[in-house]
Amino acid sequence: MVSAFNDLNEQQLKMLQNTELNVSSLKQMLEEYKLLREDTEKIKDKRLLARIQKEDSKQLYQSMQTTNALIGIGTLALALGAFHFIRK
Repeated sequence: MVSAFNDLNEQQLKMLQNTELNVSSLKQMLEEYKLLREDTEKIKDKRLLARIQKEDSKQLYQSMQTTNALIGIGTLALALGAFHFIRK
């Protein structure tokens, strides 16, 4: 192995050295990619949660409107019944 390494010419040694630099650069790029991917996943989760909360709020708002409308109609009916009772 040592004799094979010693037999390499200058250009081959430079290529070998550049390969080593590229490997360390690739490792750094992979670490950065992993961090970016984790951040993206967190943002995706936050968006999903926000969309679900928005839908839940919309449903709750519609339910409250229906309940308030029914209470209002019931109150008007009671008021009309009271006025009708008082007239007699």
